[in-house]
Amino acid sequence: MSAKDLNNITPTSWLGTSHINAALSLLRKKVDQLIIGGLFNVEYGCFAEFPPVNTPKWLQIIHNGMDHWVLAARGFFFDDNNDLASLEERPTVYIFDSLQHMKANPLVVACCASLLYTKEKELQISFMYNQRQNNGYDCGVFAIAFAMALIEGNNPCHMTFDTRQLRKHLKNCLKSGEMTSFPQQSHRGPTDRTICFSTNVEVFCTCRRPARFSRSKGMEKSEEMAECVDCNEWFHRDCVKIPANVFKTKHIQWRCPACV
Repeated sequence: MSAKDLNNITPTSWLGTSHINAALSLLRKKVDQLIIGGLFNVEYGCFAEFPPVNTPKWLQIIHNGMDHWVLAARGFFFDDNNDLASLEERPTVYIFDSLQHMKANPLVVACCASLLYTKEKELQISFMYNQRQNNGYDCGVFAIAFAMALIEGNNPCHMTFDTRQLRKHLKNCLKSGEMTSFPQQSHRGPTDRTICFSTNVEVFCTCRRPARFSRSKGMEKSEEMAECVDCNEWFHRDCVKIPANVFKTKHIQWRCPACV
């Protein structure tokens, strides 16, 4: 990372793509022997084009398209009933959001779907009960701190980071080329609740992403979809190159590439 980018990390600055990618590079060094996947550069998320992850555990920092970073994770947690087995049988992704939004962001959901690439009809997104930022610019630092905690085998839901030291610590890590534990203010200990809420999302097509997804238009406009008359699966127009006449003519019978 350049000296200019490092100097741009001020007490009230928002972390940009270069900062997050530099931190992800250091996190990847920490997981070489841990069989933890993901941690891709964040540009893949612009159109929810993250590669599918084949490892049981993975982590990914995602931008929600609205000046906010979150951490997505898979394979790390017990649910509220301490039932890990049933939890892992479901296609579930966990979101650590330092603003604790009470609504699933469409771009984040699409990114999670691209990473998980489930063959099931639905995936579950669970939002974790983690420490909340008290300003409008610490989301990126928290996402990195949450990821580092998980890599070290800790549950961020039980941790309270020292917000006065987070940025100084991140800058020192970027300068030294090694990511280390972020300073804690206290250990929260087990809580009665680790998940704020969960939502189920239908996924479709060969891309296994939601209906509200467009490769060419991002998340601003839903892409046209067509149903195959043989397998009854729905497909995005761009994903399988559905002819324009399918959408212009009523009652036309269209078959997906697998059924032709």
